[in-house]
Amino acid sequence: MTAQLGDRLLIDNVEHTIATEPFEWYIVKQWKQPKLRSGSTACRRGYMATWEVKSDELWLIHIEANIAGIGKVGLCHFFPEQSAVKAVWFTGKIRIPVGELLHYQHIGYASEYEGDMTMNIEKGRLVSRSIRDNRSGGRDDRDWADYHPPKRHWLMRLMGR
Repeated sequence: MTAQLGDRLLIDNVEHTIATEPFEWYIVKQWKQPKLRSGSTACRRGYMATWEVKSDELWLIHIEANIAGIGKVGLCHFFPEQSAVKAVWFTGKIRIPVGELLHYQHIGYASEYEGDMTMNIEKGRLVSRSIRDNRSGGRDDRDWADYHPPKRHWLMRLMGR
């Protein structure tokens, strides 16, 4: 698997790239799943999203997705008549790589940077943040496991869909 392009996240008007896929949690919870098509091996999920943290809440403010049989769609396809959506479906950690690249991994979001900022989100609300310095030894496997997106196929079976 190729290293993946991350979604964008705005914090205090500063853009960051994230190594987490909060929109995946929305997709797997939907009754009728869209069949997203990837236009590149660097974006296998079939969409790119822009998020913003406002008043300690995570908001989806832009998305461009490619749906089989339809083509490119935006935020209004998933959320009609809304210009931004609070990510109440998402509970988990958002990893934001910071600093220089220390070690490139040609898979998912496994590349290691000088640091990682982690935001803990509960139902779209920011509950805590932390920063980890990776220069002295890097992440261990337990850290990496926290950032895997949900697997659509087994989660759908689990949810009875």
